[in-house]
Amino acid sequence: LIWFGFDFNGTGDYRLERQYKKQRTKKLSKPVNARLIAGIVSDATGPLPGANVVVNGTERGVQTDVDGYYEIEAAPGEELTFSFVGMYENTIAVGTEKKVDVTLDQGATLNEVVVEGYSGATKKKASIAQTTVEITQEDDNVFLALSGTAAGIDVRRDQAGNAINVVLRGVSSMSGSSNPLYVVDGVIMSSADVAHLSASDLQSASLIKGISAVALYGSKASNGVFVITTKKAVEELSVVKLRKDMSETAFFFPNLKVGADGKLALNFTSPEALTQWKLRLFAHNQKAATGYLERLVTTQKDLMITPNFPRFFREKDSITISCKISNLTAAAKSGSAILQLSDAVTMLSVDAAAMNAENIRQFNVPAFKSATVSWKIAIPEAIQGMQYKIAAKSGNFSDGEENIIPVLANDILVTESIPIWVRDKSKKQYTFENLRSSSSPTLRNHQLTLEYTSNPTWFAIESLPYLMEYFAMAELEEQKAIPSDAVFLPGHSGDFLGGSY
Repeated sequence: LIWFGFDFNGTGDYRLERQYKKQRTKKLSKPVNARLIAGIVSDATGPLPGANVVVNGTERGVQTDVDGYYEIEAAPGEELTFSFVGMYENTIAVGTEKKVDVTLDQGATLNEVVVEGYSGATKKKASIAQTTVEITQEDDNVFLALSGTAAGIDVRRDQAGNAINVVLRGVSSMSGSSNPLYVVDGVIMSSADVAHLSASDLQSASLIKGISAVALYGSKASNGVFVITTKKAVEELSVVKLRKDMSETAFFFPNLKVGADGKLALNFTSPEALTQWKLRLFAHNQKAATGYLERLVTTQKDLMITPNFPRFFREKDSITISCKISNLTAAAKSGSAILQLSDAVTMLSVDAAAMNAENIRQFNVPAFKSATVSWKIAIPEAIQGMQYKIAAKSGNFSDGEENIIPVLANDILVTESIPIWVRDKSKKQYTFENLRSSSSPTLRNHQLTLEYTSNPTWFAIESLPYLMEYFAMAELEEQKAIPSDAVFLPGHSGDFLGGSY
């Protein structure tokens, strides 16, 4: 383990840590034609130790040593990004050269840095600090609707006095610009494009500032990010294609195709559950030669929503439904998620009865990470099953799921039966005393059943087989009670010798 950088003595050896990072980079997936590229990263004064060298769009990256030297594997056509704190980034396309030396230029000087918000990550689950902006529609201008509803938002106007942008007080940028970033329905837009929107088009908006914004969208979000959801995006959530086939096993008829290279291609349709499957293939020919193959196959999408529903509900329960939204793309995603509930029998909406009237949630997911959204619902009474439809959408990426969950009743069925004898031309009144005298506050009448027969003799005849079996079993049990070694004395009823019970 020490070879890979783990030292239980806690020495903190820089050489071991660097060796571990080097070994980890080698294990990451890379193109087949990747080759070793080396060089020195420096600035105007000399080599830069600790500079970052990353292959764009991947997790492969290294840091320069004390002499500014680096080694990394990359393929022609990929791009290397060189960065260092306080320096401008430099991106170079990989060609045929094996040695690439880079000089970074000094960046802009910061007089003051204001850090607001936070962004924490555990494994691949991100937490983003954001402020919800209340939308006002006194003026149809979208910038006026966003201004004044959260602390530190000012309106920028043109010479004619028209609102053309908003700025956040207390932010500074290396590029000298103070314009925030706008993300509308998961798509990055300029302030000119946002100006075409009206306040009546907005469903909700949230403001992300500081390090949280930079963690999501990079340096271009250093002045803050307005994440805007329009009413049109909410309507599009209802038409997202939902996954319905959640079978745990996939059977298919083999349709084998052999290519010109002799490799076998196999196509089949899997269930729509986003999970990992164990693929097992067994083949044989006419000569009884056999072959077996076992592989793990993963079904996934670029944007996935994974709800955590129980196997069943109970009436009157209150439960929080948590969902994980995973982003497998190289760019941050912002969008909306919706949960719709309906009666599985009548297919009528039960959102109001389930306290799910406000069923839309906003989410922001960094690249290659995940975030959670949740709904707190109450299970209504008098339904046998609940159908849920859950969907998430960000720009052109969407995912959804539909399924039915049974609802179990909390009541216990209590039945009372009484015989009713009514002769011809007579009238009698009967009372279910046990049910009538019950003081349970949750008692609810469920069903009343009346069985009528004009010839009750048939009930006696139908019960004869049961009575015969009952008395036969009783006689058999009585015989078992008499010991097999008992000897009865004649003339003395009930006397016996040598027996014991």
